[in-house]
Order: sequence, then structure tokens, then C-alpha cells
Amino acid sequence: MRRKYEEIDHTADVGLRIYGETLEALLIHAAEGLFYIIGSNTLLSKSAGQAVTKTIIIESSDLETLLKDWLSELLYLHSSNHCYFNKFSIQSISDTGLIATVTGFGIPQEQEKEIQDVKAVTYHGLEVAQTDEGFEAQVIFDI
Repeated sequence: MRRKYEEIDHTADVGLRIYGETLEALLIHAAEGLFYIIGSNTLLSKSAGQAVTKTIIIESSDLETLLKDWLSELLYLHSSNHCYFNKFSIQSISDTGLIATVTGFGIPQEQEKEIQDVKAVTYHGLEVAQTDEGFEAQVIFDI
């Protein structure tokens, strides 16, 4: 089994190379990678706050923008709701849009200092390509 994502070297920010056999898998792996950076899975081993479920609907102009918009929306929901998402389900997907449900939990105030502050998903180095093995992408996060 191929890995889902891996960190890539970047001078000042954090980058991920993401893999998926399908576009749906690629976007789910990208979301898992984002929340790995945010919480490095430390939050999963501690008592979680209240369960949080959100529906996301995105319309974008192309595949790269879809990836950026998906991750940006997750980052917005994380920041505005003080929550950590760890389950991602995509109900509908195309090269320019998706409908998804994400589930996670509220981050207790005493644990907020343990998370990595990700400020934004950037267009810098943003790539999505279809390969013989599925899809591969690169994204850089401003931290």
C-alpha cells in the first residue's frame, strides 16, 4: 500500500506531497495530512471535547483550486469552531466541486496550546496530477 502523504522540505512553511488512488482518496488524504500538521495526532490520544459534524459544499474552477478550497474550508472550520476533524466522507465529487461531511471534536481550551497554527493554504507550489497509480498532489501551508 502506498503512503497517504509525506512532509516535504520547505524553507519557512510546511509542505505535503499527497497520494490517492482516486480523486476522492487524494482529497481525504490531504485533509488527514492537514490535521496531522495541526495536531500531530496528539489530540487524538487525549479526552476530546464535544462531537462536531459539518457539511461542506465547494465549487471551484479547476482541480488545483478544488484542493486549495477544500483545505482552506477545513482550516476555516477548524479555526472558527475550535475543532479538530479526523473523519472525512465525500458524498459527491468532480474536478471542480464536492459535497462532503467532516466529523471531529471540539478542542478543549487547555489543549489549544498543543496545536500547530496553520495560517493558510497557499498557491505556492500547488500541483495536482493524474499518474499511472492514481493522483498525486503537492501543497504548501503557511505556518
